[in-house]
Amino acid sequence: NKTMSKNILYICPSSGLGGAETFLKTTFLKHQKQTFSPIYLLFQTGPLSEWLQQNGATVEILPSRPRLSRPWSFFKTHQFIKNLIDKYNIDLVHSTMAYGALFSSLAIWQKKKPHLWFQHGPASGWMDQLSAILPHDCIVVNSDYTLRKQLELEQPISWFIAKKRFHQKITLGIDPPQFSESEKEKLKTALLQKHNLNKDTVLFAMACRLQKWKGAHLVVEAVSQLKNKNFFVFVWGDIFDSDQYVLELKKNARNFPISFEGPTDNVPLAFSVCDVVINASLQPEPFGLTLIEGLSVGKALLAPNEGGPKEIIHEEKTGLHFEARSSTDLSKKMNWFIENSQLLATFKENSFNSFQKKYTSENMIRELEDTYKKLLL
Repeated sequence: NKTMSKNILYICPSSGLGGAETFLKTTFLKHQKQTFSPIYLLFQTGPLSEWLQQNGATVEILPSRPRLSRPWSFFKTHQFIKNLIDKYNIDLVHSTMAYGALFSSLAIWQKKKPHLWFQHGPASGWMDQLSAILPHDCIVVNSDYTLRKQLELEQPISWFIAKKRFHQKITLGIDPPQFSESEKEKLKTALLQKHNLNKDTVLFAMACRLQKWKGAHLVVEAVSQLKNKNFFVFVWGDIFDSDQYVLELKKNARNFPISFEGPTDNVPLAFSVCDVVINASLQPEPFGLTLIEGLSVGKALLAPNEGGPKEIIHEEKTGLHFEARSSTDLSKKMNWFIENSQLLATFKENSFNSFQKKYTSENMIRELEDTYKKLLL
């Protein structure tokens, strides 16, 4: 019954291609429209706004992007959000990140609507603290690690936080990958031929923005220490920080079995041709979306023993952890996979089962909608 549908306003400061934006795409695709109808307010145009509009979503864009350095832009945004709440008869507002909450909380409070904001992480600064004080009903987090960091920030200011406000952990999820077996075989054959590899070679995969904190250079260092040569590493990703970092990466990797394949628009397809997915971030990941993409195609995982990845990987069942920032321990764990092909096969089977049980988009939306229902009671 359409009259029973609740209108949710999603507010997002960015319009890029990151994890928060992927989450918003999923809300559009997966909400039961007879129960929740999403409307989107973005602070700027970009890939997310284009995708939403192309797929028929209701999208509003702020006339000018607000900045904390321009206080008057706050009041313009404040009024714009109040008008949207009236225009679409909004029942609940979901802000993205502390930045989204900063510009929206007071307008939503004035309109007396339930409000939550999603702390996608990292929870690390004054903006996260200030947003915790501003009026809202719930902070959603993506991992126990993110929750712990947010609580640490809130501890000194707990007196200023409304007692009814609560935290809710949502398990992020994705759709099963969309590609055919023939696409997978075509890509694998091309990669094996390109690098003159045989079918028994243990293939490692990594997908990330090529910036220092993502740790691609740590993988190069680990590879340089491996004595067993029956492996190859593929790194997919685009230049993010500087050309110089990538030039150094490729120079240092020149004599080792590792290749930088450039960007890909289908990470699960890239992962599907490999055996082990690596995350090597130098800072704790709030969640670790590429690990979920690895699980979705039944791959073993290898990641630091901290942050979101520590929660995603079931040690010695779906993958292994290595000592964060240690190329020596990363190398040791890579060698374990190379020398234990039978156990590797078991890990891969466990990984796909873990994805189906816990990390699907349907499971994520169910948890999210349960939180909305709690706020709308």
